[in-house]
Amino acid sequence: MSLLHVASDELVAYEAKGWLAQVRGRLERRERLVTLYGRADAGEVVVTAVLEPEPHQLVALRTRIDAARGYHALTQAFPSVHCFERELHEQHGVRFHLGVAPSAIDDGSVELPGGTRLPADLVVIGVGVAPRTALAAAAGLRVEDGILVDDRLRTSASDVYAAGDVARYPDPRSKAPVRIEHFAAAERQGQAAARAVLGLGGPYRDVPFFWSQHYDVSFSYVGHAAAWDRIETRGSVEARDFAAFYLTGGRVLAVVTVGRDLLGLRAERAIEAGDDDALAAMMLEV
Repeated sequence: MSLLHVASDELVAYEAKGWLAQVRGRLERRERLVTLYGRADAGEVVVTAVLEPEPHQLVALRTRIDAARGYHALTQAFPSVHCFERELHEQHGVRFHLGVAPSAIDDGSVELPGGTRLPADLVVIGVGVAPRTALAAAAGLRVEDGILVDDRLRTSASDVYAAGDVARYPDPRSKAPVRIEHFAAAERQGQAAARAVLGLGGPYRDVPFFWSQHYDVSFSYVGHAAAWDRIETRGSVEARDFAAFYLTGGRVLAVVTVGRDLLGLRAERAIEAGDDDALAAMMLEV
């Protein structure tokens, strides 16, 4: 039996192309796959990727360390979205075992609590990442679920900058410190930090965005809403035509869309510009 650890969707997108072809080849030989995932986005990327272009029987196991990030605010707020997502995968042969952690991974199987054994020739483990801040803390930098930085990505030591998954910066819209795990954010923050070192440019204001592809259905998320006091919805998830606006104090912090990519792009631009009127107008659209 083979084990494959997937740290995040970034690893799948960039480093994993070689093994992905190998995984597909093994599945075409009808080898049995178990996916253990704690970060749901990492697991979904693996699940969807390995099932294309041909569907196969697959067992997906969600562990207890699920991280509610990105568009998963949608599944928390709307159980119907989670049900739709699960049913979509089950239609393609996925079998879910939710809220449990494996007791053991042996040669040829994965054992669950209670003794249930899942036959497996290949096990994919996608459990996400945690920021490594020990060196920063030892150097005297402020750390709190990452390395704390200002709006120019400067740490508490003014000549030291941090960018990427480890950086916790003030969100321009909510003003709360946020840490984004996404390759595009890491790239953009690295560029912003370089400009800051050179004394160029202004505060980092790029809007976080995520997506999750499930066969022919794509969930998109722009902005950042760790909490909200109101949600405005438009359309229908079942019809694959849906938008959800997450608001706090009457301001839109994030927008999730299914089948409305153009609206998502417009919302991203409006959030970055701080254009509350444009966001309000979008909520009036059917």
